[in-house]
Amino acid sequence: MRSLWHNHRIGCKLVGKILLCGLLIYLGLGGLALLSQKSLTYHPQPARPEDEVFLESYPWLHKVQFQAADGIELHAVWTPPAEGQAVLLFSHGNAGNLLARIPLVERLHQQGLGVFLYDYRGFGRSQGSPDEKGLYQDSEAAWEWITAGGGIQPERIISYGRSLGAAVALHLALSRPVGGVILEVPFTSVRDMARMVLPFFPLGPFLRESYDNLLGVQSLERPLLIMVAEDDRVVAPWMGKALFEAANEPKQLLTVPEAGHEDIPWTGRLYEEAINAFLATLHP
Repeated sequence: MRSLWHNHRIGCKLVGKILLCGLLIYLGLGGLALLSQKSLTYHPQPARPEDEVFLESYPWLHKVQFQAADGIELHAVWTPPAEGQAVLLFSHGNAGNLLARIPLVERLHQQGLGVFLYDYRGFGRSQGSPDEKGLYQDSEAAWEWITAGGGIQPERIISYGRSLGAAVALHLALSRPVGGVILEVPFTSVRDMARMVLPFFPLGPFLRESYDNLLGVQSLERPLLIMVAEDDRVVAPWMGKALFEAANEPKQLLTVPEAGHEDIPWTGRLYEEAINAFLATLHP
């Protein structure tokens, strides 16, 4: 009996040590996630002297400087729309700066669309440091400039966001009047993205930022177009489809076979046709 009791105590101690080690590992990973979330989420590219030369090669682009509600100075490029056309308020992804998106802006400009492409705080020439609340403020300041400085009616503004910017674009559409929303390769939430990276470690309680698109899209009351890349290795295709299922009508879904995370705008006429078809439902 003593031997059995002794073995039982040893077993309990061993289990306790294993549980303690597991807890310490979990807390350690959680602490790491808490401390490093910002550096893992945002990868801004500061402005360089040669950037001005690059922008000067696009004479139809107008440089804009504006200010967020908390005083942060922001920078953007702006091309007004042709008569009767919409304006895409473009919220880009989590890396680089607006320069990498100029070729896409040129394509949209050639269609007659207006585009307001801005850099979040901490990106390009914009001041400050990025965070979820700050990016939301930046998009709202961009909307204010378009309606006041650009003289564009809210119903002509399309809140467009890709990847991380999809969360920003969705938030803007929930806080300001817009004509419609386009979300390119959107994710459901930061928690779901973290769960994909570490499926056995629930890091949700340690994440300061949520970017909860799945919650937000259920409150959206504007026309919506979601674009999903079927071969996306960054944002799982099921996320965009889940957002589409959760969204209210009217809504449209474009799935692009064999397209990766960055590929949808460069799939020939498919991208342009999808946008034009969506816009036609807003302003027939």
